Amino acid sequence: KMSAVQSINDILNVIRPYVNREETATAVPATEAQDKAVSVDKPVALAPAIARARAEEICPRCVVMPVPAALEAAATPALAEGAYLLVYREDDKEQAALCKALTKALSTRKCVGVPVAVDKLSDRAVAERLVQEARSKQGGVVGFIHLAAIGDSTHFPDVDSATIHALIEQETGSLLYLLQALDEELQGANGNAFAALCATVGGGEFSLFDAADAGEPDTECRYPWRGALAGLVKCAAKEWPAARFATVDFDDSPTADLLISELGHAGAGEVEIGYRAGERLALIVAAESLEPEQESPALLTREDTVLVTGGARGITAEVAKSFAAASGAHMILVGRSAAPVPESEDTRSIETPIELRKILVARAKASGEIPQPKLLEQALKALLANREINNTLASIQAAGGSAEYVSCDVSDPAAFAELLTTLRTKHDITGIIHGAGIIEDKAIVDKSAESFHRVINTKVDPVLGILKHLDIEKLKVCLLFSSVAGYFGNRGQGDYAAANEILNRIGRWMQQDIRRKGLTCKVAALNWGPWSGAGMVTEEVERQFRSRGVGLIEPRGGCKAAWNEALAASAAPVRVILGPGSWEGIPVGSSRIATELPLLHDQSVYRLSDGSITAQVTLDSRAQAFLEDHIIDGNPVLPLAVATELMVETAALAKPDWQISRVEALRLFEGVVIPAEYREITVRAECDEESAQRSSWRVAIFDPARKIRPLYECRVTLEPEIEDAGKLDAGVAPCKTPYPKSAEDAYKDWLFHGPAYQSIRAIAGYDQQGIDAEINTDSTALVASGRDKWIVNPLVLDTVAQMAILWSRANYNTTLLPNALGNLQRFAADSRASEADQVIILTRFEPDSGDETYTANAWVVADGKVIYHIDGLEGFGNAEINRIAS
Repeated sequence: KMSAVQSINDILNVIRPYVNREETATAVPATEAQDKAVSVDKPVALAPAIARARAEEICPRCVVMPVPAALEAAATPALAEGAYLLVYREDDKEQAALCKALTKALSTRKCVGVPVAVDKLSDRAVAERLVQEARSKQGGVVGFIHLAAIGDSTHFPDVDSATIHALIEQETGSLLYLLQALDEELQGANGNAFAALCATVGGGEFSLFDAADAGEPDTECRYPWRGALAGLVKCAAKEWPAARFATVDFDDSPTADLLISELGHAGAGEVEIGYRAGERLALIVAAESLEPEQESPALLTREDTVLVTGGARGITAEVAKSFAAASGAHMILVGRSAAPVPESEDTRSIETPIELRKILVARAKASGEIPQPKLLEQALKALLANREINNTLASIQAAGGSAEYVSCDVSDPAAFAELLTTLRTKHDITGIIHGAGIIEDKAIVDKSAESFHRVINTKVDPVLGILKHLDIEKLKVCLLFSSVAGYFGNRGQGDYAAANEILNRIGRWMQQDIRRKGLTCKVAALNWGPWSGAGMVTEEVERQFRSRGVGLIEPRGGCKAAWNEALAASAAPVRVILGPGSWEGIPVGSSRIATELPLLHDQSVYRLSDGSITAQVTLDSRAQAFLEDHIIDGNPVLPLAVATELMVETAALAKPDWQISRVEALRLFEGVVIPAEYREITVRAECDEESAQRSSWRVAIFDPARKIRPLYECRVTLEPEIEDAGKLDAGVAPCKTPYPKSAEDAYKDWLFHGPAYQSIRAIAGYDQQGIDAEINTDSTALVASGRDKWIVNPLVLDTVAQMAILWSRANYNTTLLPNALGNLQRFAADSRASEADQVIILTRFEPDSGDETYTANAWVVADGKVIYHIDGLEGFGNAEINRIAS
């Protein structure tokens, strides 16, 4: 079977059946996976049909919660010396004074503050000239603080759409143009990690809704349009990983010293931070299902009328149909497409675009026209839209409800206002489902101002119209369709994230206002993950989501989730995150763990209430050298050695004062390939055995989108103390046959490893039984400087796997890749290996090893002391895989 492999996926598919032959991978139902860390005992796989049915019925639900995020008492990290742009409003005396104070504070740190009036950032060209001037005068720009959104403004909703458009242009548009102008610096061209801080007042959501219950005024989200800044910054952090970003929302104007502190800590934790009553807060996503006591009786009945924007097509249509089936309510569907007409007989039964095009071409020719491709595609698009609207109306009718369709561009405030006024005279509208929206994805640096505002206005303006022209006191339910792109950020979706973060904050404001007025309308901002087969997800986008560990929502489960939110009591959180992804599995009551461990630093790590540990890890091939220098068939692949360290680090957090002594029963079930620059994975550690002298943990790496089985699993043992050094097995003698290549030529001809992994200094010898080499243990190239304090040095473990490849190439001309490890014992002398004069690896192969499989044992010896002893390293491959060599 190995002779046919052509790619890394082919390799993994062939290897997989040989991994742990007597066991299959762990199967954990999705509902269990949300509540506890995953067990990696012998599993029973779910039948595909059962697994699929569960996926269709279940749409995971999470809420966003503020948690304390106090900074350590240590001094503010040193700022890079250079110029910092300070963006402020000249007509705001408070901002002008703060800008002056910041300039003074920066000067004491050998930095220069360069005040920039926000009005001067009126478009990209102006911003580029301003930045170029700062480069010339100051010798370079190393950071900025954006202050334009900390001043007071007219409170929502006492602002019309034109005013909000102007405020978004001034506050968020200026940031867009500044980011575009600073692209060179944000990519790290000046050698420093660019520091970017965006400060806002009244633009965040960092308090729970209890304030209103206590009779206190809740001032959260009083300027909801400022949420756009948070959405844009979170996307910028993903598009420029070399830079350090933070967006901080305050409940009152901050001091210069506090802003300098946040600037210094930018990039050292969460991107989005808030201050409430002097307390520093971050936001976490916590899994929280709706309990029966949280539900209200069904609000919507046959007597109700629901206004649905964007409701005749896509995911909103699916939800509208399900609501009609559940309630019998009348649905008013509003969309940009023309009002539907009955479809012609000649196309009604035709499904495929190819056949439909043929009919349209024939129509054009019959009328004497020359078919033009552009007009043909427009006609096809209109035909399919007309069909989908007709099908939606028919489905609602068949489900027991009633429906009408109205054509209107809801992003046109005047047109939508006229429609709402007309509808109000005909109907008592008691429900809102706002699903209208567009995407025009592009990287921030390539985004036009027109497109940026078009995406935001299409999402935000309809809500402003609804608040102004409908009787809110009659509403029973208002569902705002938002997106996970807003809360998490997403490459290429800066405008869409900005729009949805505004929507989330409008939802919070509505909840506060409704509660203050003593009303009972249920308001929810549903932050959807991507849907399968509906909505704004193309096949390519769907593939990218799945590759990054983000699962897709099945329509049945998504519709059920929306109905459940409509039923939820009005005190339930406004912003909920719906869908499978790396954000799942953190129950309420979990605590965030801060760590300086090399791979988990800056990742989201939590201790769950049952004591288990969960880490949500982003693998980014552009920012992590351990991926950049491990390329197979054109794609970065997570090395088994790095996966081992990742699992070990997660287990180590359980008992920080103990030592890792062993890693056992490590199995690779599926390789972690990063085909689209980054990918999300989840690491879970659960205690298996505990005593005064020993703590054993089962650890697994999962793809968040597919929790049926792990990608990797192992058992990690911790002890209070470990032996200083191990011993060589009796009879292990040096290999004496000279190796046919130098280490340099071996990397050039037979190995695929990039510079960060090229650790072999010299190959001392080899034979049929083994291979010996002297190595370099300096692993600083794998991670950011100063963060190479490994527990199990992945460079050393990967070198053992490299030596197995060199052994198989020299003896059989095959390439064998590692897929399992029986036992790795670690000794205390490992911590001193970097100071050793000589480190050698002795690798010996079991007699049944050959050209397609091997089982190897290895000793890593530093200045005569064994620092690692490896038993049962297994690998598999053949000559076809030789092609992956560099």
